[in-house]
Amino acid sequence: MTVAAIYARQSMDVSEGIARQLERAAAYIDMRGWDRGPEYVDNDTSATKTRGPKTAWARMLNEVGTGAFDVVVAVDLDRLLRTTRDLNTLIERGARVATVDGELDLTTADGEFRATMLAGIARFETRRKAERQIRANEHRVKKGMQSTAPKRRPFGFEKDGITHRPDEAKMLRDAYRQFVQGRSQGWIAKRWNDAGYRTSGGKPWTNGSIGHTLANPRNMGVLAYNGAEVGKAPWKPIVSEDLWRQARAMLSVGRTGMTRPSVTLLGGIAVCGECGGPMVASQAHGRRIYVCRQFRHVSRIQGRVDELVTGVLLSYLEREGVGTALTAAHDPSRALLQEGDALRARLSELASLFADGKLTADQVAVASDRIRARLKSVEAELAADRRSPVADFLGSGDVREAWERADVATHRMIVDELLKVTIKKSHAKGQKIFDPKTVAIEWRT
Repeated sequence: MTVAAIYARQSMDVSEGIARQLERAAAYIDMRGWDRGPEYVDNDTSATKTRGPKTAWARMLNEVGTGAFDVVVAVDLDRLLRTTRDLNTLIERGARVATVDGELDLTTADGEFRATMLAGIARFETRRKAERQIRANEHRVKKGMQSTAPKRRPFGFEKDGITHRPDEAKMLRDAYRQFVQGRSQGWIAKRWNDAGYRTSGGKPWTNGSIGHTLANPRNMGVLAYNGAEVGKAPWKPIVSEDLWRQARAMLSVGRTGMTRPSVTLLGGIAVCGECGGPMVASQAHGRRIYVCRQFRHVSRIQGRVDELVTGVLLSYLEREGVGTALTAAHDPSRALLQEGDALRARLSELASLFADGKLTADQVAVASDRIRARLKSVEAELAADRRSPVADFLGSGDVREAWERADVATHRMIVDELLKVTIKKSHAKGQKIFDPKTVAIEWRT
């Protein structure tokens, strides 16, 4: 008896289509009086691209000639293959193929010829459809629309790719700020995973998926086509263009890896008033303390010191005019971002002058090379310039509320940037009450 295997494929995840294919193929096998063999099903799989080793297609090819089946049945040749490459693979394996619409025997010259013609036609139709789609996408982008609806929902957006999903948009904004302030992609991935967020494909976040998401121009409200920015998008940006460009510049130099979480405000930041060495967090007599790491010169109760430093810091930052002055002082990347925008505008202007016939191709090439070299240098400077957390912190409105929302690591960066904290010995013998005078606070700015 002839044993017939069934191959069913759907390019999109539509289970009903697969079920119908299996039903029709099984009816055909019964009509021919063959025995039903194994079923090979590829759902959400394109035949115009290489089908990998984990697909049912690859498993079926490996079992051709092993006795598992004598013939492969598909609803039609399109479900089985759409390229001459895959057809040649079947021919080389000596596979017999039967389709519900008409039997093809690839072991004969006539069957091979008919299959080659059909595969060529399928390839032609695929190429023509792709070319039409490319032209339609280009037309949509020129009109300021996204080329197509995203296949998977972009993080931060609803399925339409336009409407913001509020909780994810907030996570994105926080991630950009944390990244340019020195947090790693790995740290952000862990934070998102711990909060229960997953990628659009339902997988945990990794360094790579975080980097890919942060690098997407759609987050700053810009359309991109074939990797190039082409204009303003019809949706509202999630983050500012300045913040996105600085993060993108930093991503280009490969900022990955996990940062070690900090658990105290001043551990490793405060210094000993006797030797100048770092004060570290420790424990003594059941209490958390800061102590001179190397010589144990000085120790102070951690909670009292933290409370004093935080109070002095926030009281000063709440003074009128201080926020504005510090924000300007701690945002050195502004000039670089403005220069980058100007350079990109000059590149666009060159393209327009060439299109109008006012510049030759050689003139454009020389000028654009010079501009791109400077733009690359600007982006490198942006990547090296860690954005200060102070500017974002002070721009949040209520300083104390922002402090409460921020984590300890952000507190540490702000304190380290603005203050020098020195913990001194108390000269009052036997004094057990905390003396604020033993904590010297100097402003770096």
